[in-house]
Amino acid sequence: MSSMDVSSTPAEKASPTLPNPAATPKVSTEVEIKKVAEATARVAAEISDQKNHTAQEMQDLQSDLEEAIRALNIKMEVKSSHLNFSVDEISDRVMVTVTNKSTGEIVRQVPADAILKVAHNMEALKGVIFDEMF
Repeated sequence: MSSMDVSSTPAEKASPTLPNPAATPKVSTEVEIKKVAEATARVAAEISDQKNHTAQEMQDLQSDLEEAIRALNIKMEVKSSHLNFSVDEISDRVMVTVTNKSTGEIVRQVPADAILKVAHNMEALKGVIFDEMF
């Protein structure tokens, strides 16, 4: 062998050993993914419970309102008053009408028909605006 012949190349001596990404254990990543999935499932369950609770509260409020309207209408009939209470189905606004008992003609309505028409148009526009945005 000559004195110039070297058994190892300089690149072999100087290169640091880097971990092989394929050989790196995936356990910690898989554990983290599992933790995130469990946390996501817990949050989704909590949101679902809150949504169901809120929906139930809305139904309870709606039934309470309907019962109050029935009670008011009964009391107004007993007192021979010409008032009628109701809820507009489209705008969910409480309406009061004063009628002429002998003719059945509506003397006054609160809110007025013009206001209800505006509220109905706004409800219709809500759907159009949200459909275009999303």
